[in-house]
Amino acid sequence: MAYSNIWNASFEASPSGTTGNVADGDDIIRELKLAIRERMQKDHYFDPSGTDADHGEHKKVTLRVCSTPDNVADKGFLYAKNYNSKAELHYLDEDNNEVLLTKSGSVASSFQSGTKMLFYQDTAPEGWTIENTLNDKLVFISKGSAAGGQTGGAAHSSGTWTRTQTTTIPKDGWSVSLGSTSGYLGGGTTQLNQYYGSTGYLPHIDTDRDLTATNSSWRPAAYVCIICSKD
Repeated sequence: MAYSNIWNASFEASPSGTTGNVADGDDIIRELKLAIRERMQKDHYFDPSGTDADHGEHKKVTLRVCSTPDNVADKGFLYAKNYNSKAELHYLDEDNNEVLLTKSGSVASSFQSGTKMLFYQDTAPEGWTIENTLNDKLVFISKGSAAGGQTGGAAHSSGTWTRTQTTTIPKDGWSVSLGSTSGYLGGGTTQLNQYYGSTGYLPHIDTDRDLTATNSSWRPAAYVCIICSKD
């Protein structure tokens, strides 16, 4: 915006206390009012034809890039400062802790680069990258190697899931390890629970039979998550 008058040392020195014309005083006063309003209304509501009660209210806040200010007790500073050659919002507290508030078009994260987290979603959040070498694994919780547990951050802990059910038949001293609840006698279609009664023993069988068990695949129901690393 072009101003009606350039505000510089010469403007502030006018009128001269020794050579100025008294008749020019009213013009200089009007010029001063106009110069103040033109500059104030860049960020403030200051319309001479508008509502006077609203004059001075902020329309926006324009922050020029500056250097980190000196910290002061009982005071905080909000300012714009270059970060990666871009003007970003910063805050400085009284203990001289400077916080980057914005970064690359979004709110700056407090997580350090390389931090890994679990997310219940399908794609990585903005500023994060999926660890795409990790797949189809359960989450293993550890207290960390420094506290005597498994090493945290290891790719995975390998192992085999087993599902074992043991049924003991007290009367004849038999026992069977079942891979599922579908146990059978003699490898046929007669289910074990048809012979194994509620009395806790196997009733009399006319002919000898082998006890067998069918195996079935199994995996727990789960909520599928991704692991991402902070850029």
